[in-house]
Amino acid sequence: MKSSLLLCLLSVLSISSTFAQKPKKYFADQVGKDEKMLFADYQSILIKTADGAFVQKIYYPEKKQITHLLTFKDDKFKILDGLYKDWKVRPF
Repeated sequence: MKSSLLLCLLSVLSISSTFAQKPKKYFADQVGKDEKMLFADYQSILIKTADGAFVQKIYYPEKKQITHLLTFKDDKFKILDGLYKDWKVRPF
């Protein structure tokens, strides 16, 4: 009983330490060299590309596995325009 509780506690601490960093710093490696990150939160980033498109990337954050990619026409991220992809995520 005590060992399972300890194991559970250690896994929670491990996951929480992953997100102790600021989201922009955590997802910095997911931005291309010609892209500019405008915003980041726990599971997504908003990017402006070199050609002026606005892109939202949504992730399964623990593994930085992308689940959605949406392209927008405007900087308010309201008008979808262009590429839209979603991937099925298998947690195990």
